[in-house]
Parts: sequence; C-alpha cells; structure tokens
Amino acid sequence: MTSLRSAWAANAEVRPLPGPQPAAKASDVSQATPVFAPPEPRAPEAHQPFDHTFIEKHRTETPTPAPVGGFAGVLAQFGIGGPSQAQQAEEADKIAVSKVWTRPKGIAVANGKGGSGKTPTSLYLAAMFARLGGGMVLVDDNNTFRGAAGWQTENAAHGATKEDLIAALPTFDGSERAADMARFTHHQTTDRYDVLQSRPQKLARDQALDDAEFDAIQELLRRFYRVVVFDSGNDESAPTWLRMIHHSDALVVPTATTPKHCESAKLLLEALTAAGGHGAELARNAVIVVSHASTNDPAPEQVAPRFEGMAREVLTIPHDPAMAREWLRWDDLAPRTQRAWLAVGAAIARGLED
Repeated sequence: MTSLRSAWAANAEVRPLPGPQPAAKASDVSQATPVFAPPEPRAPEAHQPFDHTFIEKHRTETPTPAPVGGFAGVLAQFGIGGPSQAQQAEEADKIAVSKVWTRPKGIAVANGKGGSGKTPTSLYLAAMFARLGGGMVLVDDNNTFRGAAGWQTENAAHGATKEDLIAALPTFDGSERAADMARFTHHQTTDRYDVLQSRPQKLARDQALDDAEFDAIQELLRRFYRVVVFDSGNDESAPTWLRMIHHSDALVVPTATTPKHCESAKLLLEALTAAGGHGAELARNAVIVVSHASTNDPAPEQVAPRFEGMAREVLTIPHDPAMAREWLRWDDLAPRTQRAWLAVGAAIARGLED
C-alpha cells in the first residue's frame, strides 16, 4: 500500500487531477512556452490521373490455328510440336481477309478475253470477304453484254437487275436503308454476299450507262456495302469498264493457262500502265490469278513464273470441277482450292490501304 500511494502521489505532481484550475497569472503567461497557430489551409493540388488502366484500349486477333489432327495432334496435347507453319499462315490469311476498312473498297476483276475466269474469281472473292468479314459485300455485274454473274448465283424472286435500280434512282432521297437494297439485289444465303445483276437478255447498247448514272449507283452502293467486287466485261474501251477503273482500289487479273488468255492479261496490264494515273497504279499493285481451267492445259505452276515483274503478286488456283458448275458456291470447292483462293484474298487485302 505504501508503494502504491507513493506512486500515485508522484504521478499527481506531474499530471494534476482534472477539475477547475486556478487562473494563470500574467507573469506566468509571458514566461510560458509560446503556442504556434495552425498552418494556413492550402489549395488542393490538381488531380494527377494514374498512368495505367485496367481496360485494354486496343485488342487485336492473333492467328489461332485449328487443332492438329492425327498423331501430331496427340503429341501436341503433351506440348510436343504444335501447329505447323502452313496452319499458322492459313490463319494469318483469314485475319487479313476479315479486315474491315474505314471506307468502302472497290475491287476490279478484269481480263479482256472471255473464259479467263472473271466471274468465278469475282464470286469466290465476294464469298471470302463476306464470310470472313461479316457480310456487306456486293458483286456488281459490270458486263453489259451477257453478264454471267446472275446465271451462276442464287436468284431472288423479284428478278430485278441494275436496270431497275437505275430507274428507281430519282425516287431516292437519302433516307434509304440497307434493307431497301433487297428489292434490287440477289442475296446468297450461304455465301452471304449480294449480287447486282445485269440483264443478259438485252444487248449492251440497250443497257449502257453514262458516267453520271454509274457514279450515282456507286455512291448509293457504298452507303451500304464495305466491299464492291466488279465482274467486268471484255471491252476495255467501254465507258462502264473505264468508269469501273476509276472507282476501284484494287485490280485482280484472272487468266487461264492458255497462251491467248495469258497474252490478254499481259496486254491489259500494259494498256493500264501506258495510260498512266490511277490505272497505272492499279496495274502496278495488281494480283494475277492463274487458274487451271482444264487438265488439258498447261499447269499453273508452269505459267505463273512468266508473269513475274508484271504485277505485285502472282498466285495459282488448282483444277477443280466445282469451278465449272452452273451455280458457283464456296462450299462446293475442294479444301485445297479454298486454301488457294484464301491466299488470293489475303494478297488483295494486304494491298488495300485503310
């Protein structure tokens, strides 16, 4: 008890008990330690944003090859091997074809010789760009004399052609919607592109377009389609052919392997180059497609090297009976033919600027 009382007394001397305290004398205040005023409040500093975000601002697809089959697929499950270079290249080509540009693109398919493969090339390219890019692709049958695009594709019940679209142009006021084009185009159910047909029952002189009409149609089409593929005629001097070149961003020159078809392809590129301007640029950046139309003709691999230096790329298509059918559909092609056409589509896409 004595020690506790002593400790309590000592503590009381240092820290007085709470309660009323005697007023301090003036002399005590003057000798006391000065009390400092609190600092003046400062204006809040400007907020500095953090230098990172939890949301990715840009995402890019990377090639994801299909699973490897067979014994190689079993090994891949254990981390041995994996997708081949060929599989990786195929996926990269698919991504190239699926690109959506910031403005519509026109692709001219041209060769002055009949039977060179213009219509199959136009339809298979449209199918690829539509299937991989999500639709909004149109084939414009720019052949005013017996255009074959309507004969080799699915037909809508209305039977309308470009002639009907031209007649309706004065009624358009700018409020049209994409669905309104279904009255004039023919949708391909499986391949997902549309066709604007010419009227093969009429001669070219009876369905010729002047430049103003051609331009008006293209202005309308590019409001609703991201890619327009022109299936051209054989007359390289026709006004519609020349206007097609003006509206194109890429040139594809198909050819069979016979000397007359190859010579026609070469003459086309020479003529565009000699003309200068936009046509010469298209020729320089062109893609030549050498198809094996008949097994009686030389193989594409024998002919393609002779085109080296005439265009940006030269690619080959193997013989495939499906390409000679009356109705051309992507799913009817053999896998190796589909792969060859995919390489063509990727080559075209790589040459198109945003």
